[in-house]
Amino acid sequence: MVLYAAVFAVTLGLCLYAVVRYLRHDRQAMVLAFIILMAAVSSWELLNFLVDAATTEQLKLLGKNAVNAVVYPVYVYGVLALALVYTNNERWVGLVVAGCAVQIVVTGAALVVAPELLYESHGLVTRGPFTVAGVTVDQFVTLDRTLEPMFLLLWVQGQLFVPVAGVILVRYIHQPPRVFVPGQVDAMLVGIGAPLAASFLLISGAVPPAWNPVDLSFLITAVAFALAVFRYRLLH
Repeated sequence: MVLYAAVFAVTLGLCLYAVVRYLRHDRQAMVLAFIILMAAVSSWELLNFLVDAATTEQLKLLGKNAVNAVVYPVYVYGVLALALVYTNNERWVGLVVAGCAVQIVVTGAALVVAPELLYESHGLVTRGPFTVAGVTVDQFVTLDRTLEPMFLLLWVQGQLFVPVAGVILVRYIHQPPRVFVPGQVDAMLVGIGAPLAASFLLISGAVPPAWNPVDLSFLITAVAFALAVFRYRLLH
């Protein structure tokens, strides 16, 4: 929960910084896309915090479903939109926004009808205490769940969108003449690539769902985008 709070604070700070810049300056599409992406990450971490704080199976499942139905689509489509805007391909952003809206509506409606469409819930389970890297963690309650096939389909979609965004960025910087600040694309690739790599650990079974490494990887995302904004002047 402390880690979730830290990532939330960093990404929310970046989001608010971008909002101020967007309102006070020329309202660039790049800044707006960045705002949406940071809002998605900060919302993801806030919901994770609330899910961990919840003490009932229903609330924990509701929080997980909210992430998958709303925040996850905004994040994966936001990554793609950011890459398109950065590479001056704004003409495709409208389709990205429409796709995101449709997915939110369809997934949200499906989860209202079938709350365990993505996860089969087995109730609450107590874990801990244990020690990791010299840090002792007390007992905590988590949702014992099994990933369903529909979750895997949702995951595959994200694994397609994020690499496509990466390819768009890499192709852009290798097609001269291009004007960009060295380090911007590298930081962005690290930021969007960390959750992608972490998700493979989850799906492969290397890490159980209760220890979702994707949530932890957003710390790398937050640091990478902070570097992109404040060191490599991404929004300038």
